[in-house]
Amino acid sequence: MQRSLSAILCLALLLGMVNWRPAHAVGLEPVKGAWLSPDWIFPGPRSYTEQEVRRIAHDTLAKAKEQGINTIFLETMLRGTTICPTVSVVNGQMQLPDPRTVSYSTYPVYRPLAFDFRIENNAPVDTLQIFIDEGAKLGIRVHAWCHMFYWRMDNSDVVPTWKEGRSAWDDLLVSWLRDTRDQLAQKGDPLAQVLDDTMKMVQAGYDGTAFEKILDVAKIPHQHNPLGSLIRTVMAAGGQQPPFLLITSPEDPFPQPKHKVLRAVFVDPANSRVQNRIIGMVANIVQSHPGLAGVQLDHVRYPTGPVGTPPELGLLGLGVNDNDYFDENNPILNERYQKTVALLEQRRQTLQDFVNRLRRYMGGRVQLSAAILPEY
Repeated sequence: MQRSLSAILCLALLLGMVNWRPAHAVGLEPVKGAWLSPDWIFPGPRSYTEQEVRRIAHDTLAKAKEQGINTIFLETMLRGTTICPTVSVVNGQMQLPDPRTVSYSTYPVYRPLAFDFRIENNAPVDTLQIFIDEGAKLGIRVHAWCHMFYWRMDNSDVVPTWKEGRSAWDDLLVSWLRDTRDQLAQKGDPLAQVLDDTMKMVQAGYDGTAFEKILDVAKIPHQHNPLGSLIRTVMAAGGQQPPFLLITSPEDPFPQPKHKVLRAVFVDPANSRVQNRIIGMVANIVQSHPGLAGVQLDHVRYPTGPVGTPPELGLLGLGVNDNDYFDENNPILNERYQKTVALLEQRRQTLQDFVNRLRRYMGGRVQLSAAILPEY
């Protein structure tokens, strides 16, 4: 275990170290930090007990302290799940949801870390709070590293089953499946049964392998990207796209970026239900974890490449670094270029407004930072 923890910390240091001083933090110790993902230290398919989480958290943070790290960015929101339960506050007292009820206002927990949570000293006993408390003993600040608009990869042959299951976006997907099923059933379209089977699968917990089997029975080709394949088939039958997702084209909703394999699925940053849900999840994390030092926003952007752009802009064949799109001597390309610039400005404003809303909800309780993708 010591050797594996050392390797993990080395990986984090090599790939995820940051060293900076907040502009407003004059006189404070500079940040020397590393990103830390549950995937690295709590891999599935097994589950972990509270005692195991405490031991691994202590050992990992102790190794970080030896490397001079004073800040850990702990991945707290990932793939539509969190590493901590939904907590409500009633008359100043924190409460956990009734485990007998399942509600989409109760944010799903990362499966390997869904141990028996409880409230103790008016704070939740969960993975995030354990890291906060263990870090405080060593002088290490913990920030919640939260993914905003990235949901998952539509690559069922790559993503292991233990990384799937319930997510914060299930109810929006189920709503689209149900509405589209009912519309197609009125026309007697057999695709309605496929949508019904898919809806039941999502309600039980998203499972890419089970999704593929549903499509196989219906003889719908999928090439291991079942969600995109179903959306493509629905749109070809006259249905609409899921309104909360970004898609690129009806023919290929989640395309592979140039020279890449994985098909990223992003929720739409401009969708009000998406924004409200993310803000609710972050606010719950901040308000229910005393001692949390900050929140770091990741994927607080639109996807790289052409995902979610209108096909008529002609961006589908371009890679991130291609620069052959603008030609001052070609009026058609110039018009497309101007439309692209306008679209990017609209997206920038959407993201700025979202971050400002999130900042207001956080109320200055903790520091706010962002992970920036250099190529974006």
